[in-house]
Amino acid sequence: TYNTNAQVPDSAGTATAYLCGVKANEGTVGVTAAAVRSQCNTTQGNEVTSILKWAKDA
Repeated sequence: TYNTNAQVPDSAGTATAYLCGVKANEGTVGVTAAAVRSQCNTTQGNEVTSILKWAKDA
């Protein structure tokens, strides 16, 4: 898999894609590509649910 803003993936973006089913920007984890790295004000409302939450709720 790859990040939405980089051709070479990093572990944070890969984990988000694998565990949440959503591609993310490089250096971000658990948020959509609308969230920008190092800009905390962009994370609110862009959080994604992971497979861990789905399993816990089952």
